[in-house]
Amino acid sequence: MVEMGSWAYSIRMRQLRSDEEGYETEEKRGFKNCILTSRHLIIGDQHVRGEAVIGFYPILCEGGWILNSRSDPHHQYTRSRYVFLDAEEKRLEETRKEEEFIYQSRTGPSRG
Repeated sequence: MVEMGSWAYSIRMRQLRSDEEGYETEEKRGFKNCILTSRHLIIGDQHVRGEAVIGFYPILCEGGWILNSRSDPHHQYTRSRYVFLDAEEKRLEETRKEEEFIYQSRTGPSRG
């Protein structure tokens, strides 16, 4: 539920699959995967800028996204899938998600 004086936004993204309109091959687009490093959203007359998505850097791949230590450096997505690679470092086991990357937020004042 969104409180008075605020507004919500949702981000959904993924790369197109080969069976979808607008798809381009890896060779034609010039990359296999891409990573979101910053954002600038314009919602009405408000600008939402920031690094990645609140510290999460989704790696988009055809038809979905990749969850790993690079995309989730602050261990926000899930803590239950972490495995120790050595005594000093904790890394997330890489998982390919066959779905859109979705982030739901609530921020900023509403108009009126």
